[in-house]
Amino acid sequence: MIYNEISNSDLEMFQITLSNFKKIAESGINEKNEKEIIRTLDYFIPFISNLTANSVFSKLHRVTINKRVVGKNQRIFKISELKYPPSSLVTKYGRCNIKGQSIFYSGSNWLNTMNEMNPENGDMITESVWEVIDEQPLKFSPIFKNQPNIIKDGIPITNLLSREYDELYQKTFGAYPPNLTKKIDMLIQFITDEFTREVTDNHFDYLFSAYFSNKIFTELEAGTIEAIHYPSVKEKLSFNNLAIKADAFDKKYKLIQVSDSVVVKDKNQIGGYITHGLGECELFEFETNQVLWDLSSRKITQPFEVLNNLKDKYKIELNNINNSSN
Repeated sequence: MIYNEISNSDLEMFQITLSNFKKIAESGINEKNEKEIIRTLDYFIPFISNLTANSVFSKLHRVTINKRVVGKNQRIFKISELKYPPSSLVTKYGRCNIKGQSIFYSGSNWLNTMNEMNPENGDMITESVWEVIDEQPLKFSPIFKNQPNIIKDGIPITNLLSREYDELYQKTFGAYPPNLTKKIDMLIQFITDEFTREVTDNHFDYLFSAYFSNKIFTELEAGTIEAIHYPSVKEKLSFNNLAIKADAFDKKYKLIQVSDSVVVKDKNQIGGYITHGLGECELFEFETNQVLWDLSSRKITQPFEVLNNLKDKYKIELNNINNSSN
């Protein structure tokens, strides 16, 4: 394939454009300037380029804060409520989703997902583990340009996955003309900076990463990208998260384990998270969308006296008060 070179002036203009977008991101985004920013992005960055790869992600971990789904500390009985929210309920930007877009977010381990979700004292949470079906690979695009800003015992911490992706990127894009390579590199660095930027409670701060996520999902390689593998901001870029399109997730993953617990000490306190387990389940009825919790002592992780105290103190409901299969 022949790649057309670009001029020095075009490269300089692109650099200025990205610099202006960076200033916009840092100055703050809100409902008033949201649409104008999107129109400007569409006009000045009409292309998307990034590394792509295929890999099998054997197990995914997800933590759900129950009250955000069912409104209170009530056990979750519907499998669908442990996955991604329906698109009709996605009214805010996320790091990898625009409004109205269902994305399954997951982490590499329990602590990683806990830090991402940031539950508070007294929150009932549900951890779900999902296993790949028939070793199906995901076609994904990684975010990889930034390394952790952590030094331990005088040695910088390295995200090995990000380093591997960067090495692959150097080989993949090495045959491009020099200025075109620089332009692509500028764009990927800008995208990485937006993905790895700490945000406030203002969901509009996710607009840039959400915008480019959507372009990766819908435009890169003709919309065939199924997932984005990106470093966790909450983990200072030392671990990675995986965001998957809803249809790809449903086709390639199945639920294998669920456990719920209540947070009795959050990460802001000395020693970090402490949770008291409530129950475990590995039995599901997928046709009717049900988690088949066993309320016998075999699957309850606390003595009944302790369990009753937790239920009273944190207003926990374990019984299925709505036996609907929807």
